[in-house]
Amino acid sequence: MMPPFFLLFCLYFNPVSAFSQVLGECPSSMWIQFKSSCYILLPLTLKNSYSIDEARDLCKVSGADIISINNEEENIFIRESLTQNWQYADEVLLGIYFDTDDNMYKWYDKSELTFTNWSGEDTSEALLNTCSAIHARSGQWRKMNCEEFTQVGTMCKTTAYSYRQKCLDQKVLIMTLAITIAIIIVIASTVLWFLYKRHSVSSGLLSAQYQPSTLVTPYSDGIGLVDAEEKEFAA
Repeated sequence: MMPPFFLLFCLYFNPVSAFSQVLGECPSSMWIQFKSSCYILLPLTLKNSYSIDEARDLCKVSGADIISINNEEENIFIRESLTQNWQYADEVLLGIYFDTDDNMYKWYDKSELTFTNWSGEDTSEALLNTCSAIHARSGQWRKMNCEEFTQVGTMCKTTAYSYRQKCLDQKVLIMTLAITIAIIIVIASTVLWFLYKRHSVSSGLLSAQYQPSTLVTPYSDGIGLVDAEEKEFAA
């Protein structure tokens, strides 16, 4: 289950239709959409005091991850966005890492690595702790040590509908819980009312059946006269 702060986050960025799933809509106007994905550059530059994991955590707050670039068209879009819309970052961290088990680069967001744009000057070998960044003006990629960030920006990427789908799922969950609780209350109230009425009827029947009787000695005038005559005859 999602935490409460995420629901507030949905409402904050979508005050009118936070729970409506609109295909192709980004979390807010601060994001820029390209095809089926949304992008945002965080107002934070990573230095040696930060790590790539902390950068990813910042993106995950809104259900995103560090950017992946899957083709040349997307690479051009990111380069143009950095020069036209987000001009305060010379380089932006890429969500790519070197998997030593498979001896190849992979994207953190699990997308398939189908495109690269390494700088011709970058001939360094992949390291165990290798990070990469895209240059804002050239659009080329360079490798760097993940422990030696030098003023690198963080760009987040998410699908254009996943954000609202999560908000919708949150609403469905809340509504389901509310309906379930209401049904339980109705059933419990019905059972209690039935038991109360049954107890009332049972008490009434017992009261009607138990009536204490008064023993009355049968006596009649005829019997009284016979006794009187017997006493007179004996005398």
